[in-house]
Amino acid sequence: MKSNSITLLDIRINLDEILSRIAAGEHLVITRHGKPVAELHPLRPEGRRKEYLRHAIPSVPPSWASTTGNNACRPWHQR
Repeated sequence: MKSNSITLLDIRINLDEILSRIAAGEHLVITRHGKPVAELHPLRPEGRRKEYLRHAIPSVPPSWASTTGNNACRPWHQR
């Protein structure tokens, strides 16, 4: 995975070209006064984002609700 740095001025002048490079898979680091401030990278395809979220959010086992009592399932302001 190739990573290059670009300046804010580069982005202002060549935004269309930079977006094409990102869409092609390139990762870019934006610098301000020579220091990295942000990173640009292509988005994951829709299917991969859903798959990531499916694994990123843990599922709650059915036994959890019965062991924590009713209070845990109610909003905090109703407790």
